[in-house]
Amino acid sequence: MKRRGPLFGYAALGLALATGPVRVWTGEPGAGAPARGETPPAAPWAGFAVPSRLSLEAAVRLALAHHPQRRAQRGRVEAAAGRADQARRWPNPELTWSLEDGPARAGSWLGDAKHTVGVAQTFPFPGKKRLDHELARADLAVAAALEAWQQRELVREVKAAFYRALAAERFADIAAELAGVAEATATQARQRVAAGAAPRQEQLRAEIAREQARAEQAGAARDQHTTRQALATLLGGADLAGVILEGDLEPPDGPADGDTLSPADLAAHPALEVARLNRLRADRALARARLEPYPDLKLGVAGGREGIPAGQGVIEVQVALPLPLLDRARGRQREARAELAVAEAEAQTQAQALWAAGVAARERFRAAADQVRRQREQILPRAEEALRLVQLGFAEGRFALLDLLDTQRTVVETRRAYWQTVLEWHLARAELEALTQPAPTAAPPPPAQPAALNPAPPAP
Repeated sequence: MKRRGPLFGYAALGLALATGPVRVWTGEPGAGAPARGETPPAAPWAGFAVPSRLSLEAAVRLALAHHPQRRAQRGRVEAAAGRADQARRWPNPELTWSLEDGPARAGSWLGDAKHTVGVAQTFPFPGKKRLDHELARADLAVAAALEAWQQRELVREVKAAFYRALAAERFADIAAELAGVAEATATQARQRVAAGAAPRQEQLRAEIAREQARAEQAGAARDQHTTRQALATLLGGADLAGVILEGDLEPPDGPADGDTLSPADLAAHPALEVARLNRLRADRALARARLEPYPDLKLGVAGGREGIPAGQGVIEVQVALPLPLLDRARGRQREARAELAVAEAEAQTQAQALWAAGVAARERFRAAADQVRRQREQILPRAEEALRLVQLGFAEGRFALLDLLDTQRTVVETRRAYWQTVLEWHLARAELEALTQPAPTAAPPPPAQPAALNPAPPAP
C-alpha cells in the first residue's frame, strides 16, 4: 500500500473545513438514512366535523379554515416572511487556511513552509442590505395582500355555491311536483279514454308529458347532487351527506341594497393593494440595481508561522475590492426600469378592470332585482290565477284535460324561472360584496383528529 505524504493530510483537512461536518448514518432511524424496511408514515386525512344543519356563515368559516388553497397561500406568506428575515442577515464570515512555500515532493515535512489560519468578512456596499430587506418585505406584503384577495374570492365562491345548492333543492322540488301532476294527469286521461269520454290522443299526450316530467326530475336530482358536491369541495372536501342547508333563498321585499357603487367602495380591494405593492417593489428593485455596480469590500486577517517547528509568527491582512470594469450592471438596471413601467401600467389596468367589474356586477344586480320584483308581483300571480280559472273550467267541462295540463306546466315553468332569477340576484349580490366588503377574518384551522376518528374522505 502506497504511503501518502503530509500534503495529502492537509488537503483533506482543508476540504473538511470547507464542507463542514459530515453526517454519517449509524444504522439508527433518523441518523442520516431510514432504517431498512422502514417507510415514512403517511399523513392522516385531516377530517373535520360538519354540523347536521349548515348555514351560510358556517360554510364560509369551514372553507376559510380547511380549503387547501388557503393553506397553500398561508405557506407562501410564511415563506415570504422567512425570506424577509434572511434578507437582513449579513453573510457569514469565512474561515481561511493557506499554505505557502510547501514541499514539492511527498513524504517530506513542511520545512520552511508558511501556513496561516484566519477569518474573512464581506462588507456589502452601504444601502444594498437595506434595499434587499425592503424588497423582501415588499414580497411579504404582496403575499399577504394576495392572501386577502384569495380570501375574498373564496367567500364569494362559497356564497355562490351555497345559493346554487339551495336553488337546486327548489328546482328538485318543482320537478317532483311537476312529475306528480303529470302522473296524476296521465292516470286521469287513461281513465277518461277507458270510459269513452276522451279521444286516444289525449292519453298519448298525457303520457308523453309524464315521461318528460320524469326525465326533468332525474336531471334536477343530478343537478342537486352536483351543486352539493361543488360546495363540499370548497369546504375542503367535507362530506355533506345528510346535511341540511339552512338559508332563505327568497330575497327581501325591496332587494335594492348594494345597487350603488363609488370608487371609494373599491379603494380597499386587495387587487389594488397588490398592484400598489408591486409598483413599490419595482421602484425598490430599480434603486437596488443602481447600486449593483458599486463593489462589496472584503476584509480578512490571518495569523500563523513560517517554518516548523520553531518558525517565526506572521500576521496577514487581506483587502479585496472588485473593480467594476467589465460589468456595470447596465442590463440589470434596464430590466428594473422596464419592470417599473410594467408595474405602473398594470396598476392602472387593475384599477380600470376592477371598476368595470364593479359596474357590471351592479347592473347585473339591478336587473335581477327588477326582474324578481316583476315576476313576484305580476307574472306569478297571473299564472296562479290562470291555473285557478282553468281548473274551475275543467271541472265545469269547459276546458279539455290537455288545456289543464298545459296550464299546469306553464305555472311550473314560471316558478322555475322565478327561482332562477332569484339565484341570479344572489350571485350578483355575492359579486358586489366580494368587490366592496372585506371578507370575514379566518379562524385558525382546528388540529387534525386522530386517523381512527376521522370520517372517510368523500369519493372522487
